[in-house]
Amino acid sequence: MTSLPSDADEEAQLLSGEEFDQFELDEISQRSPSNRASHEPLERDVPPLHWDDQPHQSRKTLKIKPLFPSVQESPIRLLDRVIPSGWERNVGLVIFLAIWTAVFALLLAREKGAVTNSEGNPVRQLVCNDSLWLPRNDCGLDGLQCRPFLNTSFSFRCPAKCAHTPEPTQHYVGPLNITSQTPVIGGPIYRGDSYICSAAIHAGVVDNSNGGLGVVKLVGHYYGYFSSHQHGVESFAFDSHFPLSFSVSNDTTIRSSNHLRGLLLAVSLFCSITLSMFTTSPLTLFLTTFVAIFAHVALITEAPAVTGLSDTILPQLVSLCAERLLPSLSCAALIYLVCVRSALVDLRAQVEKTMYWLGMAWIGALVGPKLPELSGDSRAAMWLLYFGGILLALGFLCTVTLLPRISPYSPGQLRFAIWGYSALFVALAGLKLGLPFWNMELRIPGYLIALALLPMTGTQTRLSLIVQGLLLGLFLRHVASLGLESIIRPAPLRFSEWPLPEVVPPLIYTPESGNWTISFKWAALSTEQVTEQAVSGISVLVNDVERYRSCWADRGRPETFDYSVDYEDAEVFTWIKTRGGGVGKTPEYFRFGFAGPAGRTVEYTEAGTWFANGSWSQGAGYY
Repeated sequence: MTSLPSDADEEAQLLSGEEFDQFELDEISQRSPSNRASHEPLERDVPPLHWDDQPHQSRKTLKIKPLFPSVQESPIRLLDRVIPSGWERNVGLVIFLAIWTAVFALLLAREKGAVTNSEGNPVRQLVCNDSLWLPRNDCGLDGLQCRPFLNTSFSFRCPAKCAHTPEPTQHYVGPLNITSQTPVIGGPIYRGDSYICSAAIHAGVVDNSNGGLGVVKLVGHYYGYFSSHQHGVESFAFDSHFPLSFSVSNDTTIRSSNHLRGLLLAVSLFCSITLSMFTTSPLTLFLTTFVAIFAHVALITEAPAVTGLSDTILPQLVSLCAERLLPSLSCAALIYLVCVRSALVDLRAQVEKTMYWLGMAWIGALVGPKLPELSGDSRAAMWLLYFGGILLALGFLCTVTLLPRISPYSPGQLRFAIWGYSALFVALAGLKLGLPFWNMELRIPGYLIALALLPMTGTQTRLSLIVQGLLLGLFLRHVASLGLESIIRPAPLRFSEWPLPEVVPPLIYTPESGNWTISFKWAALSTEQVTEQAVSGISVLVNDVERYRSCWADRGRPETFDYSVDYEDAEVFTWIKTRGGGVGKTPEYFRFGFAGPAGRTVEYTEAGTWFANGSWSQGAGYY
């Protein structure tokens, strides 16, 4: 056997010594990074399956040349002098992360912990759209599911930014339908279906910027709610009566440490910047940044809407955070392997890396715009699917053929990107066309947009660091607050597909003395309509409270009577008004709707008005 040269022996010894470096969390702990120079060509070798016809040029190697390198590398040199050993650095990293976690947890416990009132009872944590009354007919007949109406009070805490919380569904206030507006009715006595936190801001009890604490007192039946504009909130008027009303007031006996958001942010920023300045390991920086931003968004800035007693809020938030974090780590592994590792490897420009990559990640997560959700029937989704892919492919081809020298990507990388994005757009277009056959639709969550754009930032340039950090922050903001949402969902039920009753003009009995009565009946549905639409009965709202609900199955047949017969032979709803008093002088509003499964309604007719003088004015949609 021929003996190896002495240089080969020396190289073999260096290789055996470097085997331990791969297990270190921080690459700056390696004493002699120059020793790996002889093996760098192995990392640039063409893989067996490559996308470039030119060997040894399948990937462009771009490196950032630091500005003022002696200044930017000074934290690394300081760490080399203070903690020269690799295992000591690993231990120091663990201690640093443990202290960071402990300080964050202590401050979070004070911010989101239990709050008690003067009687020692936990304060109820509310979300912006909490109210005492459920929408449509969800409170049941006469509001029995939303009792009590009177002689009850409780302390509450509201989050910030509740002044403008639009109602996503239909919300009836007499003749009005205040969809997409904040339902606050009356003041200082508010109707029971008003949003409590918005009403508290309207009353001046809670500050919109920081939230606050207060007390709700139920005052029961009330009539004559006035409209006003106070503290940036507009309330609606309602000139009739409602069974549940409430007032809000301050409670100076409650103490809460709910103003630590700024301190929590300062701790997270300081620790993440410190780590970024003293490490050159892409994995260490990325993983800690990912978890830190995720936890800050999920627990503080974009915390999910949870409600209940204050001593249950923090466990709920931590549980939801862990539930969303674990699936997101699979996306984190993909992001790191595809783009982050190549953008941060061997980058010793500590100041620029912290400013461009880490700074933009925090900016995107805290103050960046929310990525829009594109539903399958929106024009934006159609444009994205059918034209976006073509424009993207043409842009890549132009870059390859016309500007190969200034492109940060090699032709092989661009070919791979073209094939990958083309496959993505074809798959989305196929889902868009095929899902309606199964009564489903395509939706593109905001995080998927950021995830699709991140692979384009896998080069080590200053622009790539800025864009990659911003996209990473936007991705984390979405998944931490909403989770990894599905791209497929059931098609929603269209209101135009749901039938509405055709109500016959009512009979009004106005005796000279005593109570007034008004009686209604409605046109029939055919058996096919009842079966196809899953209609189970009819529901009647009086002043936005369900006062009548029929179930046709209990009668042994679908409702198919002829509306031209006498009232005695048909299903009739009769309402009695007591004359005299304040309530007897108010108008009353009637809405009719077909009930679906479990008695819930989808939509009601427009309101018909029975005035105090006994006259009747019907809304659109009546027979």
